[in-house]
Amino acid sequence: MTVLIGANNAGKTNILSALNLLIGERWPMPGNLADADFYQGDRTRPIYIRLDFKDAPYGRLEFDTGAAQYNLKAYDHSGNQVRGFNNDNRAQSAFAYVDASRSFDRQFGTSHFTLFGQAIRHLHNDLRGADHGQTLANLRDTLEKAHDFLRTDLYKTFETSLRDAFTAQLKASRYDVQFEFRILDETNLYRGLYPTLIDRGESRAPSEAGSGVRNLLVLALFHAFSDAFKGGAVLGIEEPELYLHPHAQRSLMEQFEGIVAAGNQLFISSHSAIFLDIARRYRIVLVERCDDEQQSFCTQVHTVTAEALLNARKKLHPGVPVTCKNCGRFCETFELRKWRRHSILALLLSSKARPNAKRYHSYARL
Repeated sequence: MTVLIGANNAGKTNILSALNLLIGERWPMPGNLADADFYQGDRTRPIYIRLDFKDAPYGRLEFDTGAAQYNLKAYDHSGNQVRGFNNDNRAQSAFAYVDASRSFDRQFGTSHFTLFGQAIRHLHNDLRGADHGQTLANLRDTLEKAHDFLRTDLYKTFETSLRDAFTAQLKASRYDVQFEFRILDETNLYRGLYPTLIDRGESRAPSEAGSGVRNLLVLALFHAFSDAFKGGAVLGIEEPELYLHPHAQRSLMEQFEGIVAAGNQLFISSHSAIFLDIARRYRIVLVERCDDEQQSFCTQVHTVTAEALLNARKKLHPGVPVTCKNCGRFCETFELRKWRRHSILALLLSSKARPNAKRYHSYARL
């Protein structure tokens, strides 16, 4: 898990957007970039993005808008360029991204690059591999019998008229025409799957619910994915705390831990302390704005050290003595007692100083 933190406009979203551009839903090309993606809206300034992979079929992706052609290039783990790299290759490390807009329709789309699309692909492959196609054959027969109920006399008349009109114009042609019910997509048997809300026993489309409910459905999708499918996904979510009560944020963080434990990789950007685990400092990446050698704004990214956390703690409560050593012991005690990780964060970032460990413990249990 990588947690991007930093002030507004520091560049956290840019990092997630760069991931989404290279391994997200659309093939990366300059035409998919808006003017706002370029520094000061100047499209003559090139954008260069590089991603290195450890366990993917390819070792590196590079995207350069300044290149004369082939803006996207792939390299193997030996540094050799991969010829014929296509969207199917790229989809092997597909990035499922939930941005701050929380678009319900997009997240429950069926492409390879949405979390729901990856889920139904898992379901399809599981079904096809379990019985060597027997279920598909039975499904075809069952649907054909069900479709017989739809073939009314008026339906047959309409179909016959269409066929006659078509063949009358192509008398020498070998073609014929008939209607087929396209309910079954054999490339993905679950493509027609869609969530439905049940309100007091009545079915309702999610579009009829409020944005908060739709957001919860998107987040529930994250949980269901990690619970049912084990490993291999690259996921990203911008500001997971949006629309959520603090208690719901804590529950969501526990779900994120499950996603990571299942072998998935998760990138999040956040302003909420609930998603920061100081016992795992290597997860925390600080994103800051800085001036470069050309006096332009740039983004600086680095991991957070124990000393940096300590200095931030001292600035909040300069009158309370604390060192890396005793802070570390307290964190160990905190972990051994299996209290919720958010409590230590609430403690360290609290606006009120707590003078002794006993009162700290009492506070952390709230």
